[in-house]
Amino acid sequence: MNLSQQVVADELRLKVTTVRELEEGLNPLGLAPTFIRGYVRSYAKLLQLPEEEILALLPKGVQGKSDSLASNRVKGFSLSKPRKKLDRWLTLFTWLIIFVVLGLTGAWWWENHKAQQQDDAIEVSGQNQIALPGSGSSSPSVPSEGASISLSPSGNAANAPAAAQQAPVQSTPASTPTPAAPTLEQAVAAQVAEAEAAKNQTQGQLAPQTPQDGNDIYLTFSADCWLEVIDDRGKNLYSGLQRKDGKLSLTGQPPYQLKLGAPAGVSITYKGKPVDMSQYKNANRTTRMTLPAN
Repeated sequence: MNLSQQVVADELRLKVTTVRELEEGLNPLGLAPTFIRGYVRSYAKLLQLPEEEILALLPKGVQGKSDSLASNRVKGFSLSKPRKKLDRWLTLFTWLIIFVVLGLTGAWWWENHKAQQQDDAIEVSGQNQIALPGSGSSSPSVPSEGASISLSPSGNAANAPAAAQQAPVQSTPASTPTPAAPTLEQAVAAQVAEAEAAKNQTQGQLAPQTPQDGNDIYLTFSADCWLEVIDDRGKNLYSGLQRKDGKLSLTGQPPYQLKLGAPAGVSITYKGKPVDMSQYKNANRTTRMTLPAN
């Protein structure tokens, strides 16, 4: 047909070297038999020759599926199988990491939730159980500093009705014997004596802990303790660590919010009266408490 190798290559969209090697019976560039048969089929069609007759003239290894091609396919399958297995293991490992992170996050949130609930319960318990001396029914009452009762030299009560109105005094305990019909002078004298005795007794009990600077809160520490005190205005009166045998006095606008790191080692005097800390004797964690305004 007077076709050059360049024209054939252009028609078949192949390289000239590939056409030359096909005509010489060589394997172009080590191609697979499938490609060689395809090129020969296209070449025969271009030359208007019977394709099957031309394919029958090819070597036996090129006519059918060669052993090398089959081995290559088997090899490709064997290589893809480990790759798929590796991908499966990577996927499982990724999901395992995700589950572990989610589990740790959930456990951390649950522990914080329980700790917050315990702190709230301790704070509520502390607010309900804080007791100041003198608030119970069994404690003797002490006349206020503004109220005074004076006696004249003759023994008569001076301004007794006015003093009784300004500073009423609670009745004496049941164990104290009272006259069946005391006179006004005897009643006033007995009340003054009892009030003075109770006041002296209370001052004697509070003497070791009573602050001398007139501040609202006075704290003494028998062990190292971290402390934070905030008044009603939100002002931080103190925040820091107090060492053993330390003392601290504060004042602000009541009520006060206290946070104690080691409440068992703290003694508190509030407005001249000791605070009952017996409930925190065995506490081994941070405690919140409130000192009321009154």
